[in-house]
Amino acid sequence: MDGLSGSDALESAGMTETASFGYWLRRRRKALDLTQEMLARRVGAAVVTIQKIEADERRPSRQLAELLADELVVPPEERAAFIAAARGERATTHLNLPNSPTEGPVPEPFGAQPPHNLPLPPTPFVGRAPELAETARLLGTTRLLTLTGPAGSGKTRLGLELARTVLPGFPDGVTFVPLAAVTDPAQVFPTIANALQVKTPDADAQTDALIGHLADRHVLLLLDNFEQVTAAAPAVAGLLVHLPYLCLLVTSREALRVRGEQEYSVPPLTRPDPRRREPIESLARYEAVELFVQRAQAARPDFVLTPENAAAVAEICSQLDGLPLALELAAARVRVFTPQGLLARFSRRLDLLVDGPRDLPDRQRSLHHAIRWSYDLLTVEEQVLLDRLAVFVNGWMMAAAEAVCAGDPLAQNAVLETLSSLVAKSLAQATVAGPETRFTLLETIREFARERLAERDETTALQNRHLDYYAALVAQAEPHFFDAEQAVWLDRLEAEHDNIHAALQWGLAAGDGTSAARTLRLVAGLGWFWHLRGYWSEGRTWAEAALRRGEALPGETRAGALLAVGILAWAQGDFAATRAGLTEGLRLLSTGESHPRAHALGLLGLVNLYEYRLDEAQSFFEESLALFRRLDDGFGVGVSLIRLAIVANQREAYERADALNDEALAIFRHLDNPWGIATALGNMGETALAQARWAEAATCYQEALITMRRTGSRWYESLLLVGVAGVAIGRGLDVEGAQLLGVGDALLRRMHGRRPQIDRQLYERCEAAALARLGNERYRTAWEQGHALSEADWLGIAEYVLSQ
Repeated sequence: MDGLSGSDALESAGMTETASFGYWLRRRRKALDLTQEMLARRVGAAVVTIQKIEADERRPSRQLAELLADELVVPPEERAAFIAAARGERATTHLNLPNSPTEGPVPEPFGAQPPHNLPLPPTPFVGRAPELAETARLLGTTRLLTLTGPAGSGKTRLGLELARTVLPGFPDGVTFVPLAAVTDPAQVFPTIANALQVKTPDADAQTDALIGHLADRHVLLLLDNFEQVTAAAPAVAGLLVHLPYLCLLVTSREALRVRGEQEYSVPPLTRPDPRRREPIESLARYEAVELFVQRAQAARPDFVLTPENAAAVAEICSQLDGLPLALELAAARVRVFTPQGLLARFSRRLDLLVDGPRDLPDRQRSLHHAIRWSYDLLTVEEQVLLDRLAVFVNGWMMAAAEAVCAGDPLAQNAVLETLSSLVAKSLAQATVAGPETRFTLLETIREFARERLAERDETTALQNRHLDYYAALVAQAEPHFFDAEQAVWLDRLEAEHDNIHAALQWGLAAGDGTSAARTLRLVAGLGWFWHLRGYWSEGRTWAEAALRRGEALPGETRAGALLAVGILAWAQGDFAATRAGLTEGLRLLSTGESHPRAHALGLLGLVNLYEYRLDEAQSFFEESLALFRRLDDGFGVGVSLIRLAIVANQREAYERADALNDEALAIFRHLDNPWGIATALGNMGETALAQARWAEAATCYQEALITMRRTGSRWYESLLLVGVAGVAIGRGLDVEGAQLLGVGDALLRRMHGRRPQIDRQLYERCEAAALARLGNERYRTAWEQGHALSEADWLGIAEYVLSQ
């Protein structure tokens, strides 16, 4: 048996009576002239899975065993025995061992292929294993499966591959019926009849002739490009009533909406997130990247993915939404451009992605034509809404669409129905986002719609409505930044981050006084959002730009933006800018008692605190506290108490600090404000640390960390982690303490923030203690490990420290 593997030797010896299932599977596969790759693709499994099953290293799941039975044409009388053998529930002796390719012709049940007219694709099929497996499963549960998706999403190609995969399950064949050239619904039946080669002298007898031809036949009809003849859907679905063995596989940009239909929305190809740096080996496994590289090599055989072009390829795949048609058109441009050069021209990607293969229909030779094909099938109202939706960036909620996009000829109460129709026609996508639904446009479709919006001369009007809507949304959110709904509203604005950016950009670009004033109000409302979510540099840049644009506006209008600059500059440790912004903001505010004035006084107190002028800090905090009490603002009162507790801590007046923190915590628990609860607990933890009360500190930091994570505030999280590091070092867990100090530093650096001196005191005490015990080299190693830890890893370390 030299030179033969165990399975080859077994095959040569003909030892059938003790054959394993893996050996049996291998013989059946070879008898059908299938490679492991072909079988894996047909059942939607990885090639390595088939290899392991054939090597008897793995048992297939019941679902996979059933798919294998289908693809290997296991006779009905052997199916139960096959599945039992696959699952290890009985021996393969109950199965007939198939012939190998060297033992003569394959018997009829295993070798005959049903008839079909499926066109042979000129290029390899890429990816889609999960989609193939799922659609094959669905075809086993329904007789009408519709593959839907936007232009260029690969519906036809997936439909053809699916039809080829399930072909053995239709003994009377599979017939491909192309409908792209058919625009009259009355011509659908004649087109089907022609594909089936059914001749009828009388058009009125067409239906009866089809029914007569297909009666008692197990046939699959693949009806491709049904979207422009949807009026024929009821008649086509009616065939299923008369023909119990007929199955229909349909590709369409919208569902047929008939009884018995199962819709399957074809997703884009998997694609990388260009914001993440991934090794080339990892990038190459994304379907979009694989397709781009494969088609690029067809245009230029020496093309390969390299460290120099990988980031550009990932960005191209992302910007093209993983759409196969768009990727193929882009890859063809590699004849002329590098991926980097191609990406640089993507501001007008629809003009760039043209000149597809000449043997394709015109609608598939450019991305613009493919989208136009769908656009021309829309009603006037649908076209208007689609164009106007292009004003949104990275999605919108229904309320935003109704507020921004309504207007002649689209009534506000018609937006819901019209948008639902666009979703049904695959021109917009809907995803559940918490209790609501969020809608998006693929970027390629959005670019097309944006061009149409400009042609309508509506761009400026829609941008103004968009700015008004998001300014109103931020104004609605602002009071909730400090109450029990804080996390909900912060998350809501987070979801609209890109739309807010767009609104700010348009407001600044408009150049008129009205837009400048609206932009200043938007900036003023966003100050605390930017602060709490760590967008310090970004927010300050927007705020300062808005102030420059609105330089000539009244002081009252500018005051809120100045306060926002002060908040953000303080978080960055730029106390000179903080003092300047807050002082000027206070001067411009109208006299009297107001929440902005109370917050500004408190922030000026923080500037003095961080510059270690404790008397001045205490004076501002007390003035702020008194004003918040008069305004009956519980949040403001709680914040002021926390700040006064910090002053007490600095003066080592720990009993007073505990009393102030206790009062603040009670207020925040009553308000159910997570930021306030966590901050008060963090203060209490630091007071306990200063007195070596490790268990008490751990209890405080444990709840504080869990609660602060609800707010998404990375900055405060970084401060709390220094306290957790103090607990670790206090308990002798010096390595973990050093790692957590590294984590805290990493979080702060990602926000381009600096740790004020007063906050550095605890950090430096912890660092000195860890250095003394570990030595410089071990400390540095642990600190750098912390810098590189994933969120899950550092959370695990923090939990371990606090649970000791």
